[in-house]
Amino acid sequence: MVMVRSQNLDAAGPGAKVEVLFLQRIPLRDGTRLAANVFLPRERSGGVPAILEFTPYSRDTGSPEGVRFAAEGFAFVSVDCRGRGDSEGHFLGHHAGEADDGYDLVEWVAAQSWCNGDVAMFGGSYTGQNQWTTAAAHPPHLRAIIPAVSAMGGLAPGPGGIPTDHQFAWGMLT
Repeated sequence: MVMVRSQNLDAAGPGAKVEVLFLQRIPLRDGTRLAANVFLPRERSGGVPAILEFTPYSRDTGSPEGVRFAAEGFAFVSVDCRGRGDSEGHFLGHHAGEADDGYDLVEWVAAQSWCNGDVAMFGGSYTGQNQWTTAAAHPPHLRAIIPAVSAMGGLAPGPGGIPTDHQFAWGMLT
């Protein structure tokens, strides 16, 4: 089931209009479908650049950003990770297949009629880390990543299983 709801939202100025497509199903290469909310500028001619958030926390937490970015002329796509929220599959945390999931999401977004083919990723913590993982898979339409408070190299603890200062600081920020 796909629910479509249009909203006239006062974001970034009086009368700003944003179209919201709730519970979109995005197919991945293995047949798993991930749940997404898509925020679009109502007044657009042709495709617009898109910002993708790929999150285990809930795609609904991206609503304020979605409204803001859509009001500024970008598409914003907030996606529940595999096995989280309304997405199919099993959540495995950071896993080897997450790069494939991110790749497939970027390319799906780029192929939509409302997108001009330029996709950036956005988010912090887990949502920042999976940007690095996705970028390493080299999706052709990924133009930028905007990670915040994310680990850049692996999530393994330091020598002897003891977290490093960097890992401790990152944990305190997230």
